[in-house]
Amino acid sequence: MVSKVVVKNKPLYYAVAAITLDGYIARKPGQNSTQWTSKEDYSHLKKMEAHADILLLARTTFEFAKKGLSKYNCIVLTSKAKKGIEQKSDSVIYLNPSKKSLAEYIAEKGYKKICILGGRGAYDYCLQHNLLNELYITIEPVLFGKGIGMFSREIKLKKFSLVSSKKLNKKGSLLLHYKKSD
Repeated sequence: MVSKVVVKNKPLYYAVAAITLDGYIARKPGQNSTQWTSKEDYSHLKKMEAHADILLLARTTFEFAKKGLSKYNCIVLTSKAKKGIEQKSDSVIYLNPSKKSLAEYIAEKGYKKICILGGRGAYDYCLQHNLLNELYITIEPVLFGKGIGMFSREIKLKKFSLVSSKKLNKKGSLLLHYKKSD
């Protein structure tokens, strides 16, 4: 009989995203989500950032949002970190996931709560590497018609279960919280 090893205190990776009714996180790379998301979603985002030990972002998203992230510890996924890891400042690490495992780095540093803020590259990486435990998705009542989806790659089917749903405002912004199903 094979026993299943249970790892205690495993890090929690949770993604926070706002999407349109037609499923887009942006119209084009570098678009400021605060141009089309609600103030209630922004408030939720700030709470989720404050709850985390570290924020995880793809480089383009980080470059666009870095001014607002200066008080947080951040890992930026990028191929520009030629040695695998580069310390950019006291609070910012560039990590090249093709040269250094994100999960190993998180374990080495002892981070327990990792907030994935996007963009699509960060969401894709975490989903592909089984590093996405929870999703907090705000659906905003707007349509783009075309744009950038939350995920770009076809992956093996992953199932999530709805934990909660909350109407954020009278306009109809909805916050959905999902956990990965086992």
